[in-house]
Amino acid sequence: MPPTALGKPGPAAKVHERFAAYTRSEVPATGDGWVVGVPASPGRATGPVRIVTSADQFDLVEPGDVLVAPLTAPAWTPLFARVSAVVTDGGSLAAHASLIAREYGIPAVVATGNATKVLGDGMVVTVDGSQGTIAPA
Repeated sequence: MPPTALGKPGPAAKVHERFAAYTRSEVPATGDGWVVGVPASPGRATGPVRIVTSADQFDLVEPGDVLVAPLTAPAWTPLFARVSAVVTDGGSLAAHASLIAREYGIPAVVATGNATKVLGDGMVVTVDGSQGTIAPA
């Protein structure tokens, strides 16, 4: 996995990290959502979680899965045609996952902090890309 930044982080990166830490889901929440992040692409979709942490796991992704990853990169773009939604641990509104999800018209929630740890592979969830939540289906 490539680093999320190169060089010494500037003031903007520090502000983003503080915001991401504030929104990070530490444990499954009670109530409406299990995981909370930054709404990045609007819409709602329900499907099984598919946790992908590297390119050698791409073949595990089935049509309709919810892609859950630490972050995505351009090589991951073909997966967006198969999945119903995208959730990432890191990112921002300008991150790869956000931009490509909007291009494909699928919901996305980014900067959850730890969706890859809180959600389980195969768990059926509903992603609300307008509210920034991932809840049990």
